[in-house]
Amino acid sequence: MSLKTLFDEFNQSVSEIRDVINDNLAFHTHLAKTEEWSQICSALDTLDDTALAMDAYWSVQFDPDAQNNGSAYLFIYGLLQAMCLQQNAIMSLAKCFDLTIKVANEYPFMAQVREHRDWAVGHPVTNSHGPHTLSRPNLHRDSFELVSNNSKVTLRQRIGTESICSGQFREGKQALQRIKTAVAQKREGWSVS
Repeated sequence: MSLKTLFDEFNQSVSEIRDVINDNLAFHTHLAKTEEWSQICSALDTLDDTALAMDAYWSVQFDPDAQNNGSAYLFIYGLLQAMCLQQNAIMSLAKCFDLTIKVANEYPFMAQVREHRDWAVGHPVTNSHGPHTLSRPNLHRDSFELVSNNSKVTLRQRIGTESICSGQFREGKQALQRIKTAVAQKREGWSVS
């Protein structure tokens, strides 16, 4: 399945959750009075924004001479950070509807993305697995190389950016479908007092 198709399906899932919330005025009004309302709105907006950021990654000018161009780091750091923000928004939205989503246990691809982000961007120097860095000569739009060092071995891992975006959208859509079901159940269980 193409990245564009996965992107569209992910965005459709976000829209469907908005529709379940908004198509019943009484339920929408009820939710708007809850403590979770701001979190619901923020999570949905963050899902939209991070999907746009991930989509923009493929359309913005990326200098192929990454060795001498600091913007390549911004592209990779930004992509990985947007992906983790998206995961956080999914988990926060789920919590608003009494659903627990544990990325590490339930969505192995998203957990791997989070690990790449932590090692490359979040905590590259001080980490229980040793220091990590991005290989400057191997920063490209379609992939980057994560180098991990410990006292015994140096590990080089090439990470395909289209692959991680596709996996994120695929598993993110699955999580959003679970959230949509939880929202619908909460709406059906709610009655006007």
